[in-house]
Amino acid sequence: NDGNLVFNISTQATKTVAGTVTDGSSGIADAEVFAYQPSGGFGGSHTKTASNGAFTLKIPVLGTYKIGAFKPGLPSSPEISVDVQDNVTGVTIKLKLPAYTISGKVLNSSSQPIAYAPVWAYTSTGAGSGNANGMTDSTGSYILYVDNGVWTISADAPGFGKLTYDLPVTIASASQSNINLKPATDSI
Repeated sequence: NDGNLVFNISTQATKTVAGTVTDGSSGIADAEVFAYQPSGGFGGSHTKTASNGAFTLKIPVLGTYKIGAFKPGLPSSPEISVDVQDNVTGVTIKLKLPAYTISGKVLNSSSQPIAYAPVWAYTSTGAGSGNANGMTDSTGSYILYVDNGVWTISADAPGFGKLTYDLPVTIASASQSNINLKPATDSI
């Protein structure tokens, strides 16, 4: 025994789960797709969808998996159960694409963009309670997909803390833009 442990994963059997993430009419590109064993275990997988919404998950251990998808700015999909004993095809995961958007920027007190800050919206009005989550891009811009309702918009700006838009944002059959979040000063 030299103290070295050798693993050979080249012979590890894998099965695949293939399908599409859709909004009900067309595929959704760049959605995150995941699989996990709800009873615990060593199996799990993660991938992104192609431009047409197609995905293939590599499953290392046979068993029952919960499979779901999400895309920043959209509500998550309900998870579905799939029994993986062989390769599985034709799995369809639906993400509900809300009809409207709330968009804007997250800025520092000097109106400079804050990149990669988490942004979220929540409501308890309209079609029921709901939330949408996203992240600013490299220019500090964000877009959240929402339905009709009165939404509270917040962000977690690194170095500044939680920022909340001054007023609730009302979505009534139209999107809202230029909902910018900015601290009063550059300190928490």
